[in-house]
Amino acid sequence: MVDMSENAEKCRLAFQAAIELIEEKCGVSLKTGKMVKLEELSTTVKVPEEVEKIALSNPQLTRTERIEAVAETDWARGWGRGMCTLVAPELAGKEREECIDRMARKLAERVV
Repeated sequence: MVDMSENAEKCRLAFQAAIELIEEKCGVSLKTGKMVKLEELSTTVKVPEEVEKIALSNPQLTRTERIEAVAETDWARGWGRGMCTLVAPELAGKEREECIDRMARKLAERVV
């Protein structure tokens, strides 16, 4: 039987590694901006100021439109790519892109 706290710690460490990898490979700093809590991973993600501005931009945009705009940023896509690599490294092609899209959107929903 697998210890749930052991899995939670492994997931937290994997997430932290993903953040560091995203910062390194994407040239994105997660050290400034708003904090977003990801309860499923028992961690928080720092949102870059430029992404926060998109999330809070034009009040005439619907919430859905702002979520889509944030999900399309290099930051959200890079985070999604890192998470998909960690949780499903075997994915390729269309399935991998769909995974990245889902992860980026989930993150964007928390930001907006």
